[in-house]
Amino acid sequence: LLVFMPSEEIVTKSQENLEKAILNLNEIETEIETLKNEYPSDNTLIKKQEFRTLLTRYQQASINIYNLTQFSVNSSALNEFSDDQIQSLYEFENSDYKTKYSITEQKTICQFYLDNNKYAFEYANPLSLSISSNNYANVYDFMYFALELCSFIIIIYVVFLGATMIAGEYASGTMKLLAIRPYSRNKILFSKLLATVLVGLIFLIITFIVTFIAGGILLGLESLPILLIFNATEIASVSPIVSILALSISTLFKSNSGSIVIAILIYFVSFVLTMFTPSLGIFKYLPFVNTNLFGYFGSHAVNSSGTLIANMFSKVIANDMNFYISFAIITLFSVILYTITAIVFKNRDIK
Repeated sequence: LLVFMPSEEIVTKSQENLEKAILNLNEIETEIETLKNEYPSDNTLIKKQEFRTLLTRYQQASINIYNLTQFSVNSSALNEFSDDQIQSLYEFENSDYKTKYSITEQKTICQFYLDNNKYAFEYANPLSLSISSNNYANVYDFMYFALELCSFIIIIYVVFLGATMIAGEYASGTMKLLAIRPYSRNKILFSKLLATVLVGLIFLIITFIVTFIAGGILLGLESLPILLIFNATEIASVSPIVSILALSISTLFKSNSGSIVIAILIYFVSFVLTMFTPSLGIFKYLPFVNTNLFGYFGSHAVNSSGTLIANMFSKVIANDMNFYISFAIITLFSVILYTITAIVFKNRDIK
């Protein structure tokens, strides 16, 4: 029988965090009292804004320590539970289902706020298809929206291009012209693969530049920084453009993770699976479930509103997975796929 019990280390750490949060709240209370004493003699808009900011800091600091304690306890206690047990637990409590990865990620964010005396309102909201990241939409919201939509087109086009590049040469008879040249078949195959990668890269660069220019002109470049988290444990405050760049690289990686038509079918099967549940069991080790490497750099940077369309673009990370496991699975699959393709191509007769 498994017991929902956090480790002693986490309990001690939570107590330390609580003491640190109380000191922070006391400092804010002192600042509020000081400002209240000055307020009657200086009833200016600036003073009102300072007062509202202090109240917001106090509110968010209180919420943050509550969330940090909750996420710390859950992250530790759920280590002994399987995916299905965790999902059943959240369903029993009639609350939103969260994976171990997302809980750890949220804990990292809350710990960052506490340790650095920072607050959520000082950072842009996660990028979303339904709401703006700041008070007003900016170029980065526009770029995210455009890149997410264009990524499907780029992925499908590049996968079909890679799938038909060799077959097309055979069908048209131009493979004979390549075969009589002093190039090995491995070089020919590798050059085809490289060309496919470059095509995907060119499309992404064009999309990146055009959306940046158009969005900058229409919506402006100003934005608060965004928190970018790697592997749910490492966190940094960066410009939103870094998150968009990571998304672009992830799209290129996904578009070149398969080179045969059947890859598209497998991709969409895994795509549908991860849309509805992160508890995939053994299916979480499928190569195409792990192509969303951007999630390990920006799961928190991309927000899902809970709608079907939003979930299509911002899938959660499966339990017990991390960047290194997903990267190893994709690398192994790519090497196996390329090796099989090279062997078949090398031994195929050219007629």
